[in-house]
Amino acid sequence: MINSKQNFVTIAEFLELAMQFEADSAEFYTAMKQMVSPEDSTTQELLNLLIREENEHRNTLRRYEGGAASASLLQFPPSFSFSMPGLPEEAPGLDACIEIGLLRERKSVEIYTNAATMTTGDFQRLLQGLAAFE
Repeated sequence: MINSKQNFVTIAEFLELAMQFEADSAEFYTAMKQMVSPEDSTTQELLNLLIREENEHRNTLRRYEGGAASASLLQFPPSFSFSMPGLPEEAPGLDACIEIGLLRERKSVEIYTNAATMTTGDFQRLLQGLAAFE
């Protein structure tokens, strides 16, 4: 989807990437939840909240209808990465879940904020709203 030489992506492609990104995040938190003891209710509740939020973000992106603007191009710097922190090797406790969650949320804010600077109108407001929600 991204032109690797120039890092161009259309708004429609960005939306697909962002929806997949949110789905991957929900799956990530689901996998992390399975690593946590069921007796650790505080951590389980935190992960349930994060799963719900990622699914809400994906649904928000899915509802956006960009029309002709969807063909507009966004360009990310070559150094920009969409990669996220991976799962821990051991069952995470509450502190580790918060730390990993913050890393992922900060990356989301970076992605949405960068994309918002290259757009205007409804799509910019959507991205700014997602960045603020993260």
